[in-house]
Amino acid sequence: MKRWFSGSLIIATVFVIVILAACTPKAAPAPSTLAPTAPTTPVAPTSNVSPPTSQDAAWDKVVEAAKKEGKINFYNWYFTEGRGGRVLEQAFEAKYGIELSAIQGRGAEFTERLKTEKRIGQMVADVVEGSSLHMENMRLAELLKPTMDIPVMKEKDVWHMVPNYHNKDGYYMNYQRMFLTMFINTNLVKPGEEPKGLMDLLDPKWKGKLIIADPVVSEIGSRLVLYTSQKRVPDDFPARLGRQQLIFDPSTPGVALKLAQGNASIAILLATLDVSNLVAEGAPLRVLDIKEGTMVDALSMGAVNNGPHPNATKVFLNYILSPEGQKLMADKSLSYPVRKGITANVPPAMQLEPSNPLLIDPAAVEFVAKAFREKQMVSALKPN
Repeated sequence: MKRWFSGSLIIATVFVIVILAACTPKAAPAPSTLAPTAPTTPVAPTSNVSPPTSQDAAWDKVVEAAKKEGKINFYNWYFTEGRGGRVLEQAFEAKYGIELSAIQGRGAEFTERLKTEKRIGQMVADVVEGSSLHMENMRLAELLKPTMDIPVMKEKDVWHMVPNYHNKDGYYMNYQRMFLTMFINTNLVKPGEEPKGLMDLLDPKWKGKLIIADPVVSEIGSRLVLYTSQKRVPDDFPARLGRQQLIFDPSTPGVALKLAQGNASIAILLATLDVSNLVAEGAPLRVLDIKEGTMVDALSMGAVNNGPHPNATKVFLNYILSPEGQKLMADKSLSYPVRKGITANVPPAMQLEPSNPLLIDPAAVEFVAKAFREKQMVSALKPN
């Protein structure tokens, strides 16, 4: 009723003005000195809603084609039910109606498996996941293809560790931050005795009490070459560390579990969900910042070259990096998201923002990947 009354009042007012104008004597028009103007072209009414762009239309076609493909084969190491992967899988399937078939394994295993598929000309995987080092090895083996034509890859200033956060050519994209740092068993390391940096690990009191992933099968040890190459530690640091009678385990989860069980006092370890889960369950573990630089890296995903479902692959990768996908990962997998503004849902003992970050950029990834392929750290860390 109020809106109708306001409109009636306006109409009545206009009517009065028109009557008065009609009754007022008109002055003779002054001679014009201007040339006649061309008739104006009617202007289309404006809208607050931006019209769809050609990019939007192109992406809609990709999504439509993805739904027709209906499936993705995903080779993954980290993306498991225990790490919140099933929740994200269900959310993606509900949103797009595309089945996500996850196949578990390790980065090195997937590299060899993809090489075999390429050799016989029958690619099974669409998307593969691994550390940036494994992904770089896959790129060098021409197992991945660039994926720059998805909406999230056009976003700027929303990622941690800009500008080197994604592989510059889009062969793989990082979806979850990881920190390579030190952890202690708080039952075995007294307050005030915590090592401040890598060089403190050379103290004789830590001999036989340090654990790290086996450099033969894990790339963790190979990352130490960045500390020496950037002169953050002396060149002989890996060899001196190897003389500390290191304890080894093939995997990051195994290292974390042995540290929690008291088989070691200190670990050089990736801060991942495996550690967060143990801490959440009450394990006496605490993360430390490394004085010489806590290494900042990420878990990555990439599109497999000649994968059977190329459009569904693009939609999945875009979803993982979208605000919705990133928040689900942060909330359900106790992980460190790559998008700014999304809080890492990790236990207090896992909270970490490095004071002196050592960033893994594409050049560093290639450098460490080469060290891992050549097993440069094996003889230093495992002298016997």
